[in-house]
Amino acid sequence: MRVRFWGTRGSIATPGPGTNYFGGNTSCVELTTANGDLLIFDCGTGAHRLAAELMAQGNKPISANILLGHTHWDHIQGFPFFDPAFVKGNSVAIYGPQGSRGSLHDVLAGHVAHGVPGLVTLISRRGHRIAFRRRGQGSTVLMLHGFPTWSYDYAEVANTWLPTTT
Repeated sequence: MRVRFWGTRGSIATPGPGTNYFGGNTSCVELTTANGDLLIFDCGTGAHRLAAELMAQGNKPISANILLGHTHWDHIQGFPFFDPAFVKGNSVAIYGPQGSRGSLHDVLAGHVAHGVPGLVTLISRRGHRIAFRRRGQGSTVLMLHGFPTWSYDYAEVANTWLPTTT
C-alpha cells in the first residue's frame, strides 16, 4: 500500500513558498492498494497534480475511485482538472453523500459548472466512464460537520467495494 498527500489544506488553497512544508493545495489523498487499486480521498486542488502524474505514466487505462467526504467546494474543486475522468478508456467511480440540493452527480456538476463552462456536458457525455455512487451502511460513518459528511473505513472499501484484480 502506498499513501501520498496531494493536498492537506482546508477551504482555500494557498500554494507557495510559505506552505511548501505541508503543502498548499486543498484536500486530496492518493492511496494505492497492494492490488494496484487507486483510491482518492477527496478531490480538492491537489487532484490536478495527481492527475498530471497519472497521465504521465503512459497510455495504460486509468481506473480510479474518488471517495468524497462531503461536497464542500474545497473537497471537489479539483475535479474539473482531474483529466483521467474525461479520457475515453479510463473509468472513474465517485462515491459520496447526497447533497442537500440533490444527487451527488447534480451537486458535483452544479458546483463545478460555475467555474468551468461546459463541464456538466463533459460529465454526462457518452464515451466517458464516470459513475456516481452513493454508499453508506457499514462502510461509512456519518460525521457532524454542518453538512452530511462521510468518514471511510479503508479496509471495508478495499475488500468489498472494489472488484478483485488478478
